[in-house]
Amino acid sequence: MSNDDVIERINDFLKSAEWKHTVSTFIENHCHFFTHDDGNDIDVNMYEIYKNFCDIVDGLLGMSLQEIGSSEEEFVDMLADKMRQPDVGPRDKASKFFFFIFIYIYRYHIYI
Repeated sequence: MSNDDVIERINDFLKSAEWKHTVSTFIENHCHFFTHDDGNDIDVNMYEIYKNFCDIVDGLLGMSLQEIGSSEEEFVDMLADKMRQPDVGPRDKASKFFFFIFIYIYRYHIYI
């Protein structure tokens, strides 16, 4: 499978019903922790919820990559290679922004 095929498969997964359902259910179940009417800026549970969300996302992406015979490290390398290619149009610039964020998250384990 080519790098473009792997990237496209992950892109399709990020548009899938499974991805949307998992993410939206998590958000619906936890959004009340992030709305404050009492003036407090941070709830002690926020960081744990955030870490749980990151673990879920990592698990889903890792599982999807494993199913297509790739790893997170290989995928990040594929995205980095794709970013080095010249832009063909505005869609390439938007894709490269997504790729940059994904690379940043996986190389440095920093979640935004």
